Amino acid sequence: MGRLYETGNGVEKDYDKAFIYYMLAAEVDEPDAQERLAYLFHKGLGTLRSSEQAKFWEARANRSRKRH
Repeated sequence: MGRLYETGNGVEKDYDKAFIYYMLAAEVDEPDAQERLAYLFHKGLGTLRSSEQAKFWEARANRSRKRH
């Protein structure tokens, strides 16, 4: 769902909703969602820009990918 809202594919583009859906998936160790969440934090889309949070979620995505 996050990707649909991020890209506007079939729905109106909404970074706030994309952020919410990515966060839900990221919290259960979905690496693709963690990577997209890092991007949203890096760009400040749907959330405040935070390089610290971007780095955190990118690192978590890398750890999740190693476990899968």
